[in-house]
Amino acid sequence: MKTKSRIVRFLLALALCGITVASAADFYVDPVSGNNANNGTSLATAFKTLEKARQAVDLINAGMTEDITVHLRGGIHRLSSTLTLGPADSGTNGFNVVFRNYGSEVPVLHGGVDLSGGWVLHDAVKNIYKKTGVTTQFRQLTVNASSAIRARTPNQTNPDTLGPYLTMVGIDAAAQEAIVPRAPIEGWRSVTGLANVEVVMHPHWYQYRGRVDDRPAAEGGSYQNATQVRFKFE
Repeated sequence: MKTKSRIVRFLLALALCGITVASAADFYVDPVSGNNANNGTSLATAFKTLEKARQAVDLINAGMTEDITVHLRGGIHRLSSTLTLGPADSGTNGFNVVFRNYGSEVPVLHGGVDLSGGWVLHDAVKNIYKKTGVTTQFRQLTVNASSAIRARTPNQTNPDTLGPYLTMVGIDAAAQEAIVPRAPIEGWRSVTGLANVEVVMHPHWYQYRGRVDDRPAAEGGSYQNATQVRFKFE
């Protein structure tokens, strides 16, 4: 009878250990070979995204008995939206939820949009390329891990000052109007998608940026950005 009791207790202890191991999880995220339909608990069944791993953590972190570790495989982890971690995603019972690289691999969290493919040469002399169908508004463009220059007028030729710049020929502070030469931007009158144009000003030691959102015909082709500063043709 004592022998049977010991066996039952031993089996019960094994069952409890199995439950503990299953609840104290290690999750894996692989941006290349992962799949969000997986359970994420092994290298072979890794998740695809960090967001999926966050959701998996939230399902088991209420009664933690040891740390939960999310292992990020090497490569570029693209974020389609901001990854927000709050109290609900944190450890409980004095234990931690840890996001870390797997082994010595180097994961890179990237919030950029992939624009590779579809580029065509627009100006061979100035080495200008263009791509159509882009709906994302952005200020930074990276090509082969190096910062690239977006289309601009006038073209940048000075890497130190990022110039040259157009020189205003007049300004009306009361009316919030800046008057610029007509010739360099005359072509803007026929530009479609004008709301994607951004005006960059250097009034003094600071920089001011504003997107163009209006071109009232009654004002002879003036441009107005979101802060109501008008850029009139001379």
